[in-house]
Amino acid sequence: MTKDTHIFDQVIDQKEAITQLRKSAQKPVHAYLFVGPKGSCRWEAAKAFSALILGDQDLSENSDRSQKLALQGDHPDLIKIDPSGKLWFGTMDNLEKKKTGSLYCLDQFLQWSQTLLYDFNEIDRYLVNAKQLLTNLSGLKELEQWSLNEPDLTPFQEQYIRFFEHIYVWYSHF
Repeated sequence: MTKDTHIFDQVIDQKEAITQLRKSAQKPVHAYLFVGPKGSCRWEAAKAFSALILGDQDLSENSDRSQKLALQGDHPDLIKIDPSGKLWFGTMDNLEKKKTGSLYCLDQFLQWSQTLLYDFNEIDRYLVNAKQLLTNLSGLKELEQWSLNEPDLTPFQEQYIRFFEHIYVWYSHF
């Protein structure tokens, strides 16, 4: 995927913003905040801009995959904060359709983020196979929630399992 081909197609009537975003992508900084009134395509612009940056910086064979994830709003480095202060991780646009995204408010994120970062540090410190460990942890947490008496998981249990399924993705991108 090239940076000039259709990345900003979903950003409507924002030519000046697109020009500025293209310039900013040449020398990206740590984080960007997209603000504007409802209907100004700020989320579409953020996804397109992140795809542009990821495509330029990721020189591996995963470049196209990273761009696709960003354009879908699914890239782990792309976080949306709604006006109420809630953070959205995972699928944004398809949350209602697919029921696959996870929503955490900032207070909840702060409660578990330190523990998660500490665990990531310990994995690196002891040179543990992170993929195997975190995949096994995800499976273990799924087994803990399973019950013969309750064939269906509650929405909370499903969200809990999805959290553990995403840990390796977060680890591999940080």
